[in-house]
Amino acid sequence: MKLDRRVFMTGISAGIATLYGQAYAASGAMKKPFFQRHNLSLGMQIYSLINEVTADLDGTLKEVRKIGFKTIELAGFLDKPALELRKSLDRAELKCTSIHIPALPSRPGAISLTGQLGPLVKAAQIVGARTIVMPRYLFAPGADLRRSDESQLDWVKRVGLAMTRQDWERNADFMNDVGRRLANEGLRFSYHNQNPEFAPLPGGETGLEVMLRHTNPAFVQFELDVGWAVAAGLDPLSLLKAHKGRFAQMHVKDMLPGTSNYAFVQNPTSAGDGQIDWITVLPAAYAAGVRDFFVEQDPPHRSEPMGSLARSFRYLTSLVA
Repeated sequence: MKLDRRVFMTGISAGIATLYGQAYAASGAMKKPFFQRHNLSLGMQIYSLINEVTADLDGTLKEVRKIGFKTIELAGFLDKPALELRKSLDRAELKCTSIHIPALPSRPGAISLTGQLGPLVKAAQIVGARTIVMPRYLFAPGADLRRSDESQLDWVKRVGLAMTRQDWERNADFMNDVGRRLANEGLRFSYHNQNPEFAPLPGGETGLEVMLRHTNPAFVQFELDVGWAVAAGLDPLSLLKAHKGRFAQMHVKDMLPGTSNYAFVQNPTSAGDGQIDWITVLPAAYAAGVRDFFVEQDPPHRSEPMGSLARSFRYLTSLVA
């Protein structure tokens, strides 16, 4: 059969147009900012504004929404009934997807991860959260009491740095139990690091590595605080690569150079103003399984926290990575 030249050329043109269109579409997708390209919402850990929400919950949440955030991660229930907190979130048009809950109650009767989890599950369901995060390690049995001349932070630091491999294994056992019970209620469970977890133990392993190795991935995920990892002198890319599939959440916190310690010392700054290469870290986190990203601005504050959060939001949501 003789092929009509016009048909042949039309076919060639169509093929070229298709290939060009596919290449253009791929190029266009890569030029979209990271969070837009992956259809992810950049959230914020409300601890960044703990003094502000304590003084004016509704007003602070309104300002958070004006920045552009649509989701937040709570630091406990802010001493509010869950229903009242949900109403405040709804008024600000914000969603809570995750909550930090301590292992032990901060005061008698406060919600924690020990004992019955029923009140926690009910409160989490009311505010709409799907993930419960343990924000700090359990102390070892018989840990030293706080000294009269010691700050809360110094006490937590001292006890954490004295923990043994067995103490970190005990934390893992606790997390496996809590994670299993929360999974039965339809909730996910995660652990958030500071930097004492990166202190090397005898034999070279760290507390975080012990917990990663001894927890069941079916029940326990991890929230990688990139800022604390960098403050400990670690490379977040190596952590993500070594433990692919274990980090489901991330605290997006930048650090200025000059810290390398395991003792709660950090030098935080707005995202994009520090030493962390977010163009590399964000795609690596996504490839490793992270889907929930929360900006956090810890003290010591170099500028007013709300302004720093706004700066971080603008930088991160426009970042092509």
